[in-house]
Amino acid sequence: MSILLAAEVGPVPQEIAAHLQVVQLSSAFLLEKAWQDLKTLEAEYVRTPFFKTVFGQELGILPGMDSALALNALREYQASGHYDVIIYDGSGDHATLRMVGSPEILSWYGRRFRQVIVESDLGKAISPFVQPVSSTVFNVSGSGNDFAEPLARAEALLEGAKQRSQILLR
Repeated sequence: MSILLAAEVGPVPQEIAAHLQVVQLSSAFLLEKAWQDLKTLEAEYVRTPFFKTVFGQELGILPGMDSALALNALREYQASGHYDVIIYDGSGDHATLRMVGSPEILSWYGRRFRQVIVESDLGKAISPFVQPVSSTVFNVSGSGNDFAEPLARAEALLEGAKQRSQILLR
């Protein structure tokens, strides 16, 4: 891409012409950024964060992470409101379609298995212990709605990703 555009293209969007920015999605760069975001969330919700001694530079890219990281980057670029149009030059195969559809699939898994666990014997057996353990580990007061805000954020994130996936397919 750098040769075609006669400009150095890196992992951070840069303007190469008026109202035209380019970026080369780098899984390693995106993983480090996502890891830092996760550590920030962990510090917000966990009394004693345990990921603070693990750094993004030491993490490896597992199969399938490239697509997830790219989709998250596209989501963040679109959510920023800085772009009228985003063009993603991917492989254009079934893996790209799977990537774009993954928020819907993740949302379904979350809804389906949350209900399965709640209705299971295991879920019923551990439910009396969930609140005391969670209030010890997490920054919660002990009321039943303590997880409502983080769960709502996760659901909103998936819902937004599903809507953006529809835009990407057009």
